[in-house]
This record gives sequence, C-alpha cells and structure tokens, in this order.
Amino acid sequence: AHVYVAAEHSASIAVFARDPISGLLEYIDALSLHGASSLPALASVTSLTFAATSSSASSSVLYASSSYPGALLVFTRHPTTGSLTLLQTVLGVRDSLAGAMGNP
Repeated sequence: AHVYVAAEHSASIAVFARDPISGLLEYIDALSLHGASSLPALASVTSLTFAATSSSASSSVLYASSSYPGALLVFTRHPTTGSLTLLQTVLGVRDSLAGAMGNP
C-alpha cells in the first residue's frame, strides 16, 4: 500500500510505501509539479483524492486540486510501485461548476 502527501509550498506530491503490518512509512519519491504543466501558477497542491477505476480493482486515479483557480491535475497510479503519471490537466473547473449551479 502507498500513502500520498500533498506538499503545498514545494509544489510536489510525496510518495511513501506503507508496511501493512506495522503501518510504518518509508519515503519512496516526490513528484514535482514544476514543469508538469505549462502553468507556473500550478505551484501548490491543496488536496488529493483517489477514485478506483472500473477497469481494475487494483488501479486508481489520483486527483490533485491546486491553488490555481479552477485547476485539477489527474494522475494514474501504478498499483505495485505507487508511482504517479500525469494523465491530464483540467482548467476552468471552478467556472464550469459555477455555471452548472447557476452562479455567474
């Protein structure tokens, strides 16, 4: 199992392996978001959320929100190594949500 931590001020996501017996964490890597997007303002990750994919119970997608208005980063997760790969950068999320809710 793996644990992911958003590091807001360093614009990165830390990856840890979790021992299933003791729960102890071992640092594996940090994924820097600098250069992950053409937007330098995507410099801070504010939250992380996982969603399981329907294609496989062992794979999942990690969603990372940013302090950049309306930005969302989508990563795939390797089930064995825990490594993350940027799949998509979605911009304008906040505007889309406001429009869907009838807010200007």
